[in-house]
Amino acid sequence: GKCRSCGMTGHYDEDEETFTKELQMCTACRSVHYCCKEHQVKDWPKHKKFCKRFRNLINEYKVVRDTRPRSGPKPAKPT
Repeated sequence: GKCRSCGMTGHYDEDEETFTKELQMCTACRSVHYCCKEHQVKDWPKHKKFCKRFRNLINEYKVVRDTRPRSGPKPAKPT
């Protein structure tokens, strides 16, 4: 991933030995990454509306998923 604010990547460099930085995720929606708390705070005014909508969608999905009837055991095939 990349920091949403500065674009810094959080992965191993091309030499596959140097780790650049471990990024932190937005704890509310878990859909964006930041390299530091300062960048998260700076981006919050822009991210706030998306974050709320995204969390609402996830919560709606969970309600539908958890309330749908689960399939019971399959009926035995006639012999």
